[in-house]
Amino acid sequence: FDQLTPVTDNEFQNDMFSPEILVYISEHFKEEISLVSLAKRFGYNPSYLSRSFKCDFNISFCKYITMLRLREAVMLITRGELNITECAIESGFGSMRSFYRAFKEEFGMSPKEYSRTIHAFDKKSTVI
Repeated sequence: FDQLTPVTDNEFQNDMFSPEILVYISEHFKEEISLVSLAKRFGYNPSYLSRSFKCDFNISFCKYITMLRLREAVMLITRGELNITECAIESGFGSMRSFYRAFKEEFGMSPKEYSRTIHAFDKKSTVI
């Protein structure tokens, strides 16, 4: 998740990404959010917004949203209060297929494998 911080430590290369835009993204990443809707809301051309986002953060807008959703999913899975499907939905993923694909790509294991690993570790640490 180290990719979730701006390349320039909050000193943006241009003034494109005001805190207002970033706050909006952080408050709405669980919803259906797109570059087009974000650009329209803040009065920018979607192509310009995409290029500027990539330039400032060294990650595409879509990848950034996916990373925020994965971070949320990991937190929910770790808590152990919801099943995997509920974690995916609560995190904003539109389908289980996209959730599993993104999770496996990022962590090298399925969400179920991650859950088993993290909860097996918890059981071992409480026994000691």
